[in-house]
Amino acid sequence: MLPNRQEVDALIQELNDSQRRKTILCVDSYQGGALLGRLYDPGFREYPFDSLSQFLVVMTALLDQDTPASRFPDTASGIRRGNQGTFELQIFYRRNASWQGILLWKEQQRRQSFRSVLELISLLDSALEFPEELAAI
Repeated sequence: MLPNRQEVDALIQELNDSQRRKTILCVDSYQGGALLGRLYDPGFREYPFDSLSQFLVVMTALLDQDTPASRFPDTASGIRRGNQGTFELQIFYRRNASWQGILLWKEQQRRQSFRSVLELISLLDSALEFPEELAAI
């Protein structure tokens, strides 16, 4: 059974920043659910993708490179923003064949935790499909 949102938030608060696996997600296009953009690893290497499945495959490969040098510095100012949105993806755990972490939406200064890849996809879909509605909340 997955923990509830408050339990996830409490666990996240306990974690040290050095334990987070961070990736920058720049979304350049999102039409009809088709995701197109770039991922940046902590070395500021760019990984383009043109579908949701490619995003997931590239992200999984980046998470598999769990070396001490694969952590983002606190500032990532050299990265271009996405045309549709820029997100910092912080993965804390990979349990139950899924990811748990936080999605930070840079343009709206919004932060949301997620307990699974499906929940992450849903958060991205909401932010990219209806950005005006979310900004008003």
